[in-house]
Amino acid sequence: MIQIKIHGRGGQGAVTAAYLLAIAGFKNKFYTQAFPKFGTERTGSPVESYVRLSKNKIITRSPIKEPDYVLVLDPSLKDVVNVFEGVKKSTLVIINTNKKIEYDNCKVITIDLSEIMPDINTSKMLNVGMISAFLAITDIININNLLLSLKEIFNDEILNKNKYVAEKIYTEVRKEMLKI
Repeated sequence: MIQIKIHGRGGQGAVTAAYLLAIAGFKNKFYTQAFPKFGTERTGSPVESYVRLSKNKIITRSPIKEPDYVLVLDPSLKDVVNVFEGVKKSTLVIINTNKKIEYDNCKVITIDLSEIMPDINTSKMLNVGMISAFLAITDIININNLLLSLKEIFNDEILNKNKYVAEKIYTEVRKEMLKI
């Protein structure tokens, strides 16, 4: 089973990101599960959401304690909540930032989504950008399944912007990963 924890702030789309990833995973023939954990339900407050992907039925319903992947939409969250809680040596943490971050207990990759997309206000589409980067790095789910899942959530105008962001970030991150 693959367990993913997404950290964001209220309004950044961490909950929607989990649902999009679960829908894309389902289209990729995984059993899926996605659910949020809220603190105070206000814009800007820390939010966690969880995604499980498995080739077998998912029985557990508890929050994810030891994630395989952690996606951090807002780097300032690491000063407010422990985004590294429960990580293992094998955990990959992807943080949206232009700063290099190292952590001894796991692998950390930083990606500046706004640098990849200077022509788009990525703060409105951080969730789709981060999922696309995650798929480009891990290759767990086919990007086409994410593009199909976008159609299930967004209307035409927002859909087209999100598809553009998804394809652009996926392509650019994939190019960078091939250089490593």
